[in-house]
Amino acid sequence: MNTPKTNRREFLQQTAAVSAGLALAPAVLAGTPVAATGTTQPPAPIWRNKRAGMSYHILGSTGMMVSELVIGTFPFNDPTHFPILDDEIERGMNYIDCAAAYS
Repeated sequence: MNTPKTNRREFLQQTAAVSAGLALAPAVLAGTPVAATGTTQPPAPIWRNKRAGMSYHILGSTGMMVSELVIGTFPFNDPTHFPILDDEIERGMNYIDCAAAYS
């Protein structure tokens, strides 16, 4: 059987094309306009639990507006911990860091 060999350059070009296609596929299938190369449009802000008096900042290129007040948690498995979360959520906190390292 005679199989054609792909050189390194062709392999990288094909891989880049497939990667770009996979990255754009969800937007194309959803009918969302895709920005042209080189132009970046800031994402529309996504708000969760917005409260007056709390400052928010955009999280990277996600569009999510994250509260300035965040909390890193250990497992909240005791009911005495719930008032802490309730108070912070009432103040407008919308980001809880639940990293596995906290367990």
